[in-house]
Amino acid sequence: MNKLLGYIQTQTGSGTMKRKLFLYMLLLLLFILLVLASMLSLMGQFKTPKDSLLETCELQQTVFQKDIQIHRNHLSMMGIHFSEDLSFGIESWLSEQHTDFSSLLNSHKKMESLEDFLFDTVHQYLMQADCSGAFFMLDTTVNTSAPNAASSKSGLYLQINGYEIDHREALCYRGSSEVAKQHGVMPHRKWKLELDSDVFWGYALAAQKASLPLDNACSFTDFIILPGMSERAMHIAIPITGTDGTFYGVCGFEVSESYFKQNFAQPTKLSHMLAALSNSYKSDQAVLTDFFSCGTTGGYYYLPKENLSVTNFSKGLSRFSDGTDSYVGVISTCEDLHGDNPFTTAIMVPEKDFTADSLHNLLRLGILLFLLVVLSVVGCIYFTHRFLVPLLRSLEQIQKGNFQAPRINMAEIDDLLDFLAQKDGETEKEIKQLQEEINRLVQTQNREINEEEYRHFKDCLANLTGKELDIFNLYLDGKTSKQIQEICAITSNTLKYHNANIYSKLGIKSRKELLTYATMMKEGKREDEARL
Repeated sequence: MNKLLGYIQTQTGSGTMKRKLFLYMLLLLLFILLVLASMLSLMGQFKTPKDSLLETCELQQTVFQKDIQIHRNHLSMMGIHFSEDLSFGIESWLSEQHTDFSSLLNSHKKMESLEDFLFDTVHQYLMQADCSGAFFMLDTTVNTSAPNAASSKSGLYLQINGYEIDHREALCYRGSSEVAKQHGVMPHRKWKLELDSDVFWGYALAAQKASLPLDNACSFTDFIILPGMSERAMHIAIPITGTDGTFYGVCGFEVSESYFKQNFAQPTKLSHMLAALSNSYKSDQAVLTDFFSCGTTGGYYYLPKENLSVTNFSKGLSRFSDGTDSYVGVISTCEDLHGDNPFTTAIMVPEKDFTADSLHNLLRLGILLFLLVVLSVVGCIYFTHRFLVPLLRSLEQIQKGNFQAPRINMAEIDDLLDFLAQKDGETEKEIKQLQEEINRLVQTQNREINEEEYRHFKDCLANLTGKELDIFNLYLDGKTSKQIQEICAITSNTLKYHNANIYSKLGIKSRKELLTYATMMKEGKREDEARL
């Protein structure tokens, strides 16, 4: 800014008024633009695309994480109540049947009776919880002779058929199909009787926590592909224990990938945004694997491949790449309510979209700056033609002495023209009075001068030499003796010599008399020219 001021001062130091005012007007506009830009910058309007993306992604990340935490906390609390109700139901049924839990082994009839007794409880929690499925797996089997009897667990697994809020139907994925039909629920097309604990490995996680209080016994599994299906799902598993500490089995909820995509779509201004959830991300490996993803509400997103390598992009942003496509966003890990089930979320947009938005913002900023410059120049030009040009024209008329020029509706300049016109009229009047006084004096002097001597003076001019005539004419022009010496390149004595000759030939005695006759000659010539 100091250099600019110095340049303007240099340019305007000896420049014209038009140039000075134009440059100072331009400087004023630039200063206003600078102040405006500073205010916009302080208000956060001038952000780089990376800063804007980081801010938006972090805000979206906060919302997404909050949604996940609320959902997991909700399922944890529902799971605890679910476990308690199932434990109470199992013990109530055992009491009614006057039997113990071990009697369920290899007893298909008793297992169906227990499933029928607990069916409404499972169905109720399925409809109340934010999930796609609800289940319980008991630590028993109805067929110990089966090849996978060690991992085969009897139980009931109900799933939601479609995720319409106002119309939720259940399907029986595992358990007695006859019991399900009696309760108006049809079997799943991939139905089987029992669950495999080697596949539903939330069973093992929950079994390990059977001795813990239920508040600390919830486990969130990694994502698995459900047997017979192509869709992945995550399970929330809670142990079922009796009042005496007996381990009855495991219950919990299912969150399928389809359910996650539909229910966790994010309202956002980011186009093609992708939100990802992982239960197994390790920051030291820098690879995001085994994750659920969702997009924007009412929008779509580009589904990446299974593995996304995570590298630093810039300013808190990370780059996610699957080898073909790349994304830019943020990633962070946080805890759930109990702090023992960490999860990782990521918010990202396609890098090609980010690049396109960056170019768009750059182009928009360039157009804005161009328009500001154009407006500044147009403003200066308008100011010049509206005010400066009329001002310069008035000054030009003043310089020419034309004080009667048209007025320009600028009070100061119009007042100046009026003042100068008034003074000019007064000066002309004074000059006219002085001229009349000179004429009067000349006429008076003419009467006092001897006409015969004056005639002799004029007749004798022809007797002067060329040098004497030159000196005579210089006297007539009002030159002093010193000036005549310099003009004629003569000395003082030489000038006195020529003066003496001029006086002698013209019959005069002094320079005063010489100038008087010369003035009379001039006036005579003027009168002759006026008559002609």
